[in-house]
Amino acid sequence: MLAEPRAGDRVWPLQALTVVIFLVAAILCALRRTDVDVAWLLTLGEKMLAGQRVYIDIFEANPPMSILLYLPAILLGRGVGVAPETVVNILCLVGAAASLGLSGRILKPVVGERETLWKLAACGAFVLTVLPTGTFTQREHIGVIAILPFLALVIARGAGARPGLVLAVLAGLGCGVAMAIKPHFAVVAGLPVLVTAWRLRSIRPIFAVEIWAASAVVVGYGLLLWLVFPAFLDFLPVIRDAYLPVRRPLSVMLFSPPLPVGLILGALTFWTVRARPGGGWAAASLFTAALGGAASWMIQGKAWAYHGYPALSLALLALMAAIVLAEKQPARRFEPMALARVGMAAVVVATSMYWLTLKGDHHTVTPAVAAIQAKPKLLSITGDIALGHPMVRELHGQWVGSVCSQWISTGALILEWQGGLSPAKRARLDALMAMDRRLLTADIIRGRPDIVLVDVQGFDWGAWAKSDPALAAALDAYEPVKSVDGIAIWARKDRARG
Repeated sequence: MLAEPRAGDRVWPLQALTVVIFLVAAILCALRRTDVDVAWLLTLGEKMLAGQRVYIDIFEANPPMSILLYLPAILLGRGVGVAPETVVNILCLVGAAASLGLSGRILKPVVGERETLWKLAACGAFVLTVLPTGTFTQREHIGVIAILPFLALVIARGAGARPGLVLAVLAGLGCGVAMAIKPHFAVVAGLPVLVTAWRLRSIRPIFAVEIWAASAVVVGYGLLLWLVFPAFLDFLPVIRDAYLPVRRPLSVMLFSPPLPVGLILGALTFWTVRARPGGGWAAASLFTAALGGAASWMIQGKAWAYHGYPALSLALLALMAAIVLAEKQPARRFEPMALARVGMAAVVVATSMYWLTLKGDHHTVTPAVAAIQAKPKLLSITGDIALGHPMVRELHGQWVGSVCSQWISTGALILEWQGGLSPAKRARLDALMAMDRRLLTADIIRGRPDIVLVDVQGFDWGAWAKSDPALAAALDAYEPVKSVDGIAIWARKDRARG
């Protein structure tokens, strides 16, 4: 008769699997290009550290936390002589490991078995490190890493556990960081807390120590905005008028993967819990958080892939928790319905991973720019942040613009094309577009870029620029030398010719 395997014999393969998942994620980090937004925020942070004032000398559509989030990578990179892009990847992998470790400590009294905890750890490792693909290191990705221990705490409290003070405070601080990154994470955290309060028939979960810890972070960040970044509050009307109102059509928001894929994952989770009970509460809490992620997706209204990561990741984690925590039943030879669930889950996960890789990319322009000027001072005239970022960092060049793109004018143009504006609103948008042109003119005159990338695909940004006399005069120093995939490359006329 064979001996029963010891607990350690069952755990080490799961530990090895978790390590392998992290190694695969590290390899993927080394192979992929830096996300366009992350590249710009790193550049923005470097400019801030060099003495430029955010929202006065350099301008961003997001609050200061988006910049502050990446400053540690810049500072650490300088200290050890490593590119900040690499440090960001490492910090996110370390953060994911720490998040899973803390979540495991919180769930241990509820789950009990080390084998089950390591199964959950392997699932969490996949969701936090491999699933994000092209959205890795984005703010939503970091937010999910930060908020996961808080969601574990909600699950533990709903199951009747009383986590220690230190664990509760740490989880609450992580939730506060997530909400400071994006206020929409308040919905991700708040819905499961309300469901837990309803389940326990008590308001105590709403006033638990982790809630106070999270609130302290948010209040502290608010004070930081007021005391250190008052210029953001002054710049906020520009963001309000030219950025926030620009939304994708409702049909796009409803039928992009976060909602239909999330609903499919929810149905599979319900199906799993009905077939094999045991993980119902954990799955319900995580899927409620995923609904909060879906609400965040709709609130932001941009239909950018990384905005959908919280909904997709938490919905998948809910399904995985339902499977791992299901009550053990006698094995059957063949379960066609279980096989169907696995097949459907595999399809939706593959769909999600592919969709999360989709983003603007102008990498085909990079070699052409490098052939014209090594380490160029670079500027672009476009509404697309992906033109210039991460290109300027890959070329070890210098971004001489005060904005990442003409996002102010893009918003104004879209809103004017949509129509229905009052005369006062149209005048306001025209004034913002004039301000954007003045910024661009000053950047060209002061920064003297070697290369100006002009987007002429769809909308002719070159014609837009030359319709302003001052901007046209500044551009007289440049001439088009090449065109690649709808991007006109303009170089200085007085450049050294080989």
